[in-house]
Amino acid sequence: MPYVNNDPRVQYLINSIKTTDKGFLVTLEMPNANRAKFEENLEAFRHWFNCFCFGKKYKENNQKMTIFGGMETSFHSEKLHCHLIIIDTGTHRNFFEINRFINKIWHRLINKFISQNNCFVDVQKAANLINSATYALKKTRHLDKDTLIYLT
Repeated sequence: MPYVNNDPRVQYLINSIKTTDKGFLVTLEMPNANRAKFEENLEAFRHWFNCFCFGKKYKENNQKMTIFGGMETSFHSEKLHCHLIIIDTGTHRNFFEINRFINKIWHRLINKFISQNNCFVDVQKAANLINSATYALKKTRHLDKDTLIYLT
């Protein structure tokens, strides 16, 4: 029997995925960080990413990317990282611009804590948003509700 998550945030994600085929799977790592600092940086990332995609008045114009994901600890190294699904809601930015910006802003946000060499950032076009979302949210099935990241 497949797992069913009745969390309204997950249901919103599923409905968002059904309305588009454009999005990204992003992995962000922040070694040597506690969860609170990681979440603080994710919130700053969300803000600056939306500014990049839609301009500084994105809130006033009711434009923003839908961002979901799951946080987990690496099995091998115990580094805290997250997998995010970013659903493209109509930005004029192309993949190369988005990839470059995500790498730049994440390294800038965490640079005060660690060297860039110890930080993994991966941005991919999500060829299949349902499969990408399943991967990003895989740990939310087994861990507490705090594992789910909802940035939108």
